[in-house]
Amino acid sequence: MILDATEMNRRLLKLAENPHSRLWRLDYDHLSPPERVFRAVWELEAEVNNGGFHQYFFNSAGNLAHHVVEALRAIGATAMAGIAQRAIKAAGYDASESHQVRRERVAALAPEPLEMLDALDQEFYAYPDNLTALLYEYVTEHSQEMGLTDAFFERRQPSRRPDAKWRLADLFWNPYFLLAIIIAIALLSKLWSSLS
Repeated sequence: MILDATEMNRRLLKLAENPHSRLWRLDYDHLSPPERVFRAVWELEAEVNNGGFHQYFFNSAGNLAHHVVEALRAIGATAMAGIAQRAIKAAGYDASESHQVRRERVAALAPEPLEMLDALDQEFYAYPDNLTALLYEYVTEHSQEMGLTDAFFERRQPSRRPDAKWRLADLFWNPYFLLAIIIAIALLSKLWSSLS
């Protein structure tokens, strides 16, 4: 079954937001290698899309920056790995620094590195690699190592919310619509015969 990007993203989001997931309950070092890859890529994409590389390095997600290049390569996102590598260099990232020291250094970055990070944000936003498709494929290939259940792979049924726009063909196959048409015809028929 071929999935569209929306369905792949829905499934990845469901995985990331699962309150029972090991991804956020355990320290990074206690996760399986595929879980580490997922977490590093997911946090990078979330932070950069929310506030750029500057935010990524400033927030706790930046603690994983020394893993993110390899994680991106693991899923086949080589162009994104190159962008992340240049961002790490521009930010002067040092894995040995504490989170607080890194925050202070990132907050005090000179204009030139900030401009470089802004330019790299734009390269990232252009998505030279399809992170959704690559990450989904990676997660699917490593589903057992990530402890995924069949629920992850279930295709969502289209919603039938009352406010959803129904196609005309959907109406004709809806038994309630057909019943309403039959009743309307019967009432109109009675009304017509009473007028005659």
